[in-house]
Amino acid sequence: MRAHDRHLPCAGLASLLVVLAVGAGCGGGDAGRPALPTPSAAPANSTEPVAASPDSADDSKTMPPSEVPASGGGEVSAPTDSGSEPVDPTQLGHITGFATFSGAAPKRVPITAITNTVGCKDHPETPLKETVIVNDGKLQNVFVYISRGLSGWAPTPVSGDPVILDQKGCLYRPHVVGMRAGQRLLARNSDGMSHNVHVIAIKNDDLNKTQGAGSKPLEITMNREEVPVTFVCDIHPWMKAYVCVVDHPFFAVTAADGSFSIAGVPPGDYTLTAWHEKLKKVRLKVTVEPGGELTLNFQFVAR
Repeated sequence: MRAHDRHLPCAGLASLLVVLAVGAGCGGGDAGRPALPTPSAAPANSTEPVAASPDSADDSKTMPPSEVPASGGGEVSAPTDSGSEPVDPTQLGHITGFATFSGAAPKRVPITAITNTVGCKDHPETPLKETVIVNDGKLQNVFVYISRGLSGWAPTPVSGDPVILDQKGCLYRPHVVGMRAGQRLLARNSDGMSHNVHVIAIKNDDLNKTQGAGSKPLEITMNREEVPVTFVCDIHPWMKAYVCVVDHPFFAVTAADGSFSIAGVPPGDYTLTAWHEKLKKVRLKVTVEPGGELTLNFQFVAR
């Protein structure tokens, strides 16, 4: 495995640390939360940091949507690398890794307004703000996706299963979610009070609707790639969620332990971008060899 140990600036972010691991397969059943390995000699995969560029330049070329589970990073049908013949599933790669936080983790602040609002008190403890969540140096709620290199990939239809965004306990759940362009999103209100679903988008359509208690879900479709689309509630201004829309299935959101997993990646050279709502973006250039596995570390620092 080759590693290009160059460190370039990335829009105010500190240096990027890349940890690579290679294997003939995708590892065991816990691939979604791998341990950071030590490099070993095996089939070559390579990574290197990428200098920051304007956000508008980060988007991949628009392509028709294809099938993907709502959460991303799951099983996908075998893609093609030339638009003609499907890639042998044994040749598909697997990208796993972590988002890490360098420095002292910021203290999370209680959302005290929830405890003072009628209908929002269904919490055993006062919820904490979710802007930056660091657990043992690992960063939660980072959206990781392939941002460049899929121009030859032939997509398949979008899944009919919708992404669910719920309003429960006067919070949006989940706080960060990924979805495919053209996939349906259902915005639910599980609270016994009214909320306001306010969609703030640049490339997709805005929406601003009051959603009463017990009302049916709002069905929303976003047809253009956009990272992120912001959802807020104007009635309860602390409520916020980020929906990240891409036109392929190669994405994931980091879990509480900072881990992510993107399976079924065709061999090739890619740029991967890790987006965070406050810490912005970190990018890595990677090479996925046939049947190879990469373990990456997207390192963020306080801003």
